[in-house]
This record gives sequence, C-alpha cells and structure tokens, in this order.
Amino acid sequence: MLADARLRHRPEPRDAIVTSCMDMTVAETLQAIAELRLPVVRTCHFGNTPANNLGWMGLCANTYFGPLDHTLYGVDDIFYPWAVLGDGGVVTACFDHRGDPVAELVGLHANALRRSVPRKYCSFFNYGIFAAEGGEDLILRHHRLTAELAHGLNGSATVTRAAEVLALGPLLAGVIRHFHARRQLAALFNKWVRSTRRGYALMLKIARIEYPAAGDVAIYTTDSARNFQGSIEALIEAFFAGLGLVSERFATGRRFGALGYPWITVFFNLMLNVVKEHAADPSQQVFWHTSAATNHLYVHEPWFRRGLAELVRTLEESCHVPAGLELRMVPTHSCQLFATRAGALGALEGLIACWREYLARHRRRIAEVLAAFAAAAAPGAVVGELCREMEPRCVAELGRRLAEFNAADRHRLPVAYLPGSDHPTYNKYGIAQVALRGQRMLFPEGFTAMTWGEAELLTKTLAQLAIDERG
Repeated sequence: MLADARLRHRPEPRDAIVTSCMDMTVAETLQAIAELRLPVVRTCHFGNTPANNLGWMGLCANTYFGPLDHTLYGVDDIFYPWAVLGDGGVVTACFDHRGDPVAELVGLHANALRRSVPRKYCSFFNYGIFAAEGGEDLILRHHRLTAELAHGLNGSATVTRAAEVLALGPLLAGVIRHFHARRQLAALFNKWVRSTRRGYALMLKIARIEYPAAGDVAIYTTDSARNFQGSIEALIEAFFAGLGLVSERFATGRRFGALGYPWITVFFNLMLNVVKEHAADPSQQVFWHTSAATNHLYVHEPWFRRGLAELVRTLEESCHVPAGLELRMVPTHSCQLFATRAGALGALEGLIACWREYLARHRRRIAEVLAAFAAAAAPGAVVGELCREMEPRCVAELGRRLAEFNAADRHRLPVAYLPGSDHPTYNKYGIAQVALRGQRMLFPEGFTAMTWGEAELLTKTLAQLAIDERG
C-alpha cells in the first residue's frame, strides 16, 4: 500500500523543498507516517487547542504535539492562550497582560477577543502572563490539558519547542557554529527575547547581526539597542539558558528571572525536526510536518520559499540534512470530521457521502478547483467561487446533514478559520478541549478514503456555507 501511495503522490517541482499532501488520501498518509522511525511533530500554538488539532492526535499514532511556546499576546486569534474558551468558542475567562481578569469579555464569542488587546502590549509573549484560573496557573493549565488529551488519544508525550531545542543541545550547537562561521545567523534567528523592568517577556525584532571579530557576534534589534556582543559560545550559552527558563515555566509554572536570548525563524522552526530525524536515520529522504489552518498556505509565498531555500542550502553543506530532501506538509484542519457519540457517526458518514457524491458528479471541474485550492496562499476566493457554482439542492442537502450531525453530537461543525478574515463570525470552534477528556473520537470510513484536498475543501465549504452562523 505504501509503495502505491508513493507512486500516486505527484510532488511539486524539485525546487519546491516543501511539497503538498493534498493529492494523497488520508489513509495513505497515515500508513506512510506509521513506518517512520521517529514520530512526526504536530506544531501548534498553545492555549485552547481546537478540536481539529486533537482530531489529528486521535487519528494518527506516530505523532506528537510540539506547542509553539513563543507566541505573542493579543496576536494569536485561534488558540487565545490568555483566555479560556468553552464549547463553540464562548469565552468563560479572560485575562490581560498583567494576569488580571477582564470580566466584560466573559460570555462573548471568541471573535470578540480579536483586536481587544492594546497594540502596545502585542510584543509580549503569552508565557509571560501569570494568571490564576481555577486555582491553577493559566498557562500551565492550558499546557497540562492539551498534554493529557494527547497522551490519552495516542499515548504520546507533548514537547514544547523550547524543550525540543534543549533536548537537541549538542546537535543544534553545531548548527549554530556552522551558520556563524558563514555569517548566516540571520537564517536561524530573527527575534530577541528580553524581560522588561516589570518582568514581562518582550519580543524584539532583530535588525542586524554583525561579526566584529573572529568568533564574535553582535546583535542589534529594531529599537537600535545592542542586545548582545560576545563570542559565539556565549551566544549559544545564552540561547540554551533562556530556553531552560521557558521550559521550566511550562513544566512547573515557576516565574522566570531576567531574559536575554535569540529565538528561531519560522524557517528553522520548520526544519528543526528534519535535523533531528536525519540524525536518527541518515537514510531518510522524505520528511513530514503536520499543519492545521495556515502553515501549508504560506509555504506558497515567494518570501517563504526564498528564506527556506537559503537555510536548507547551508544545512545541506554541513550535512545536517540530506541533499535533495522533501518535506511534505499534511494539512490536518479536516481532522475536525469526527464524532464523539455513536449515534452521530452515521450522520457524519452521510455528510461525507453527500460530499463525495458531489465530487464524483463534477469530477473534471473539481480537479480544477482542487489544483487551485492546493496552490493557493489565500484559499477563500477559490472556495467562494465553488460555493457560488454549487446546485441549490446540493447546498441544501449539505446543510441538512450538517444540522443533523450538530443536533446529535456535542462536537460542532464546522471548525473554521480563515487567515486575515475580517468577517465577524467566520471563525468557529467545536467542542472545548476540556470537554474532550474521556471522549472517543469516531472517524467515518469515508473520511480516510478522501484525499486531504477533498477533505480540506469540504471543511472550507461548510465554513463558507455557515459563514453567518455564530458559534
């Protein structure tokens, strides 16, 4: 089966280091990942982990969560780690950057949280918020709940990115030395983390990195400050020391001391596990990275392709990754298509069967749509055009089956997110993560038989059809 999957998967041109899994079936992908030596990371923000992310953990055994611990307060509009969300994205608790409750937002929909944070605080990291929720540190509560759910779903251990970096210390220290020798540290680091006088964790953009003498480095941020000058060994020490404080914060909730360290680029974050997996299995040539709402979209952007290609070339030179590697992105947003109650599973099977029948009736047109959808950096226009073309009877049937499922299950579909959308009710949420404790995820057979492109197009179509429904 795996051999067939590899033959049928048609990767993009070789200059595309990152390729799409849109034309692979869900079942083929699961089989391929099951045969890997190391589990595939599912990077995501931390906070109110949406049902689609947890759905991936219930679907795939050889995977684990790698929460992105360096997320900015007020910026993330999916996980909202400074709040607690209930079913359907209703705000049950919310806090400001000081950790004080914001009572006026409780009871509203999560969409009301967007742009609720003053811009001047949006450079603070979420991990620097110390708030108490239910007698527990808020950030620690989020992390613990997600880790417990992931372990219950597939037995995996959740590892924050800071903890992942620390575990790869000697390997990554060699990478940093190699990039320093080539004066390419900017390919690894583009942010500097510093604590403020009041103890908040502040993100500063790195403006330039200079190399004043052999073995030395100086780092300047956009506020014109020189945040570091010293040897590359001192920078490596500062990097790991800072991440040790962050990792400890997620493990125990303990307050950190003074901060001063660089943080990695989006490119290095994506390649971090490739470096790890190549060290464990030098024969591996094809790597996998699972994404949800946006990662597989911005990889089509020219700025991303250029930055990644520059990073990978230098990693290939140092033999930290294999030459000619392929990194396949698995778009797991459609993993929201599960039931938690046996009585609702049939309704979900019926919804997917209706969708697959529509795809079969319009095979030629759907092939064009899927090709455009897979290559789009902003898929909203593709989905909108498709929805305008759909026969009214098909739209009505999908709506009927969607309502039937939602009436039978505590989980609600669609879970929807469109990057950059200003629509007040487009973003939607399913069952709250706390409500998934002890629940089984029941996936329809029709789901794993679809390609990722077909499944992702379904979830986006449902979101478009239900765009004006709140919650």
